[in-house]
Amino acid sequence: MWEGLGILFFLFMPFVYLFVLSYALLALYVSSTFKLLSLPSLIEFPTQVSVIVPFRNEALNIKKCLDALKQQTGVDMELILVDDHSDDLSFDIAVVESANLNARVLKSQGSGKKAALLTGISNAKNNIIWTTDADCFLSPGTLESMLRHFHFKQLNMLCGLVQLESNGHLFGDFQQAESAALVGLSAVFLNNERPTTCNGANLMFRKDVFYKIGGYGDDAKTSSGDDDLLMHRFAELELSKVCYHFSPGYMVSTQPESNWKAFISQRARWASKHKRYKYPYNQILLVMMASRIFFYFFLLLLSVVFVSPWLYVPFLILVLSDLVMALKIRQILDFRIYIVPFLPFYQLYIPFAWLKGLFGKTTWKGREITISNEKI
Repeated sequence: MWEGLGILFFLFMPFVYLFVLSYALLALYVSSTFKLLSLPSLIEFPTQVSVIVPFRNEALNIKKCLDALKQQTGVDMELILVDDHSDDLSFDIAVVESANLNARVLKSQGSGKKAALLTGISNAKNNIIWTTDADCFLSPGTLESMLRHFHFKQLNMLCGLVQLESNGHLFGDFQQAESAALVGLSAVFLNNERPTTCNGANLMFRKDVFYKIGGYGDDAKTSSGDDDLLMHRFAELELSKVCYHFSPGYMVSTQPESNWKAFISQRARWASKHKRYKYPYNQILLVMMASRIFFYFFLLLLSVVFVSPWLYVPFLILVLSDLVMALKIRQILDFRIYIVPFLPFYQLYIPFAWLKGLFGKTTWKGREITISNEKI
């Protein structure tokens, strides 16, 4: 039996080596094109920016978000907080905590995050818009650095770094490492004119260009995609004017999900929008990442059953490729490096999140979302 399986497995090995080589080339591409931001510090630039913070049931978080905004210097900030029909004390807290800021607290004119964002955008006085989430807080100097980069490069959209904080638990550490990998890869690809994904918790764009491309367009009613789907629309208009703010120390931070139920629901919302991605290589990249998990376990299983360097070598190449990319990404985002070789075990959640995103129902902020029909 084992002899027959061995022959079958080793006949499959050319495909294994082909994938492992392709993945190693991806790691080489990421490492060789990884370039940190370097801008002159003395350039003058317009400092006006409208900051839009949509929120729903964020009574526990919104004060920390606003405290971080109060610490931003070097910008002329208009703050617009938009309540997406909260049923807790979020609205009242927002009014009190924003009293000493140049702020307005509005009620959303629709339902869902995109409607709240549209309410804020339509009421913004400045042409430069920066969006974040109420459960996030930004490091000092981030807004000034984003604006400097935005104007120096004469951009239409600038995507910013988002860091998951470590909560001291293994589950949180895995989320932090996976998030850093996603952000790092996305930044490298976008700065090489290959748009993939970004995060609306740290996103800057021009209001006039937003309206020029029709805002969220056909994606307006999807439960997610106020960030990467919008970025794709900006990129379709003029790709050279969309890039990532790739500078260590300037980022937005947030907490990882605290339990598996909330985590799977979050990933399901993200999975639901992948079919709306406009660039074919995004699907190729997703297939490659999924194949990486398959080949990881395939080679690990064979290595246990059969003693052969022909199995150990490709397995080590996969692991080392991940570590090479991880060491680069750690220059801008923090995570525990020992987690990286074990990420495939944690990422076994992906099929469940993918199926839930395609066919299931989930909730967000106490509101049921039917993802498959794209209703919010």
